[in-house]
Amino acid sequence: MFTLLNAQKMNNAPSHLCRFWYVIQTKPKKEESVLKLLANAQCETFLPKIKMFRSLSSFFTKPLFPSYLFVRLSPDDKSLLRMVRYTRGVQKILGDEEGPHPVSSEVINFIKDTTSSGDLVEQKLLLKEKTDVRVKRGLFKDLIGILEAPVNDTGRVRVLFKILKSVVRVNLFCCDLEPA
Repeated sequence: MFTLLNAQKMNNAPSHLCRFWYVIQTKPKKEESVLKLLANAQCETFLPKIKMFRSLSSFFTKPLFPSYLFVRLSPDDKSLLRMVRYTRGVQKILGDEEGPHPVSSEVINFIKDTTSSGDLVEQKLLLKEKTDVRVKRGLFKDLIGILEAPVNDTGRVRVLFKILKSVVRVNLFCCDLEPA
């Protein structure tokens, strides 16, 4: 794993090569405004979002990590770190009294690999086939079944229920399910 010690060893490298990802904690619901302000300041940013279905034809996106985003900076550039720290909407850069702690590039690459387009994670990645799910609302509320088919483009899944010694297949909206 990447540690702060590794970051300090790399400080001898040219500053344009010595850039690391940091976690920025924002004020509640200020991720987008902070993202725009940092992008205007020529900072490389990453705000992963998740696509959630409301109904058959309606969906919305929200931050995968509410009140957090990632920014790539050089630890040597104290003025840029100070500018990020005092950007409107930023609460802090995660770290301790010694300074901000970098996030491993493997973590960022893993999150980017799970995104389908740009920064968007599909909800279907949350509900895996052959896992137990609980119905949150509707006719089958509080029943536990097994997810048989993954989330399709319309937000529907197929769930198997065992009811009175028989197996029943039901198509439901993924927004009506939660992991059991």
